[in-house]
Amino acid sequence: MKKTALMSLLLFIVFIISCGGSTTLSPAADNPNAVFQGRAAAYERMLAGQASVADLRYAVDNYDRLPAGPETNNQDAVIAMPQTGSLFVTLHDNDAGWRSELYMTVGDDTYLLFEDTRQGPLHKTTEYVYRAGTEVGFTLVTYVPGGEVLTNNAYDGLCNIDYIEAENKWILYFEDNPGGDEDYNDAVIEVQMAADSFIDLSDKLEVSLAYLDHHGYTDEGYVIYYIGETMNYEVHIKVVEDDILFTDNTFMVYAVHEYYEDITCDRWWYQPPARDPDEPQIITVAKGDPLPDQDPPQLWQNVVFNEGEENVLSASYNGGLAVAAGNDQTHVIIIRENEDDQVELVVYDNPEAGVFDPPPAP
Repeated sequence: MKKTALMSLLLFIVFIISCGGSTTLSPAADNPNAVFQGRAAAYERMLAGQASVADLRYAVDNYDRLPAGPETNNQDAVIAMPQTGSLFVTLHDNDAGWRSELYMTVGDDTYLLFEDTRQGPLHKTTEYVYRAGTEVGFTLVTYVPGGEVLTNNAYDGLCNIDYIEAENKWILYFEDNPGGDEDYNDAVIEVQMAADSFIDLSDKLEVSLAYLDHHGYTDEGYVIYYIGETMNYEVHIKVVEDDILFTDNTFMVYAVHEYYEDITCDRWWYQPPARDPDEPQIITVAKGDPLPDQDPPQLWQNVVFNEGEENVLSASYNGGLAVAAGNDQTHVIIIRENEDDQVELVVYDNPEAGVFDPPPAP
């Protein structure tokens, strides 16, 4: 089955064929506060099951532009990942006279990042990927001439942390000697979090469409539903391999019915008074454009995934007589919610999860 990356969803121009023509989604605002407010409004409608196709795109498209609030402990130099994503660690210039090692601790695992913070390598960025809520700690171990070893976490106040909200960035300033000059520039590291809007778990899921009560198949093997009638269908989702991202989380599953190909169609069956005289009878649509009458799109909430279990999600759709004839596709998107019931990341995105054909009724 052909699979298209998430960007196919994020980059298309959403328009909805309806009486009077089409509606185009405007680009997202560059103002982070405007983006935050727009996403909050989109979330609210999504959680209420009232989101439009445009809301879905806006919420997912602007995920990595939402500022993430810090949870820090200055005494222990601990950062809690507010969102699932990548952590980038960079060592900057410093003014240390003693050799210090810099360690990063994640759970029970400890990693040596730099053997000598004076030498670096400076300005080299290393990437790590962690899920939301993971606590990441940093420890400076300093070797004093004469054999004494100092560990900064053993002393209160030996690491100052600044948080730059607009950039999801922490700056950690270490002091290597309690009672020393307290210049807090003996090791300076930048820790930046980049939220991941898409982590592909499609290889751990089996997703299929079951189209019910249809009228047989086309020569291409696609099920047939006549334009204007109701299509009943099921989305089957089975976890074939467990993943930590499934554990103790709920998911939202969207099914958006879209045009399968670029076509120009004479909707000869769609005549006034059903069609407004000002609405054209001949329309042109592009692959990925949503079919009419999907605001809000089909949504299942609070879906739980467990290894070996199958979820069967049932729904129906009727696009009325405004649908252009030709093959159509069912686009399935699976989104993980965070603890605040917000969209955290997309784990599955397949525009061609299923294909069906709605010709005019004979």
